[in-house]
Amino acid sequence: MGYGALRTLKSGIGEIKRTWISQRARGLGIGRGLLAELERMAKKRRMRASRLNTDEALGEALYLYRSADYREIPRYNDNPYAHHRFEKKFAVSAPAIIQLLGPC
Repeated sequence: MGYGALRTLKSGIGEIKRTWISQRARGLGIGRGLLAELERMAKKRRMRASRLNTDEALGEALYLYRSADYREIPRYNDNPYAHHRFEKKFAVSAPAIIQLLGPC
């Protein structure tokens, strides 16, 4: 029905790659679900943002990314098919600080 991947670009930044949904499965919310799962994976890996890019001819993809709060950004790679580049920042919670106390 579809696939997608997440890779690390640099510390704290992920990139969603190779997302694709079968023509017969489009319009059923599968792409949105896949995107949400890839974002969940990025957050689990403590990434503070996710980037992706797409071809200008993929209007459905452009609509999906914009409606999922991705914002257009300047070029970040040399992909010749990347006419549009997007980034979504995630809220990062501060790690819990644990203080070990010796005998009082």
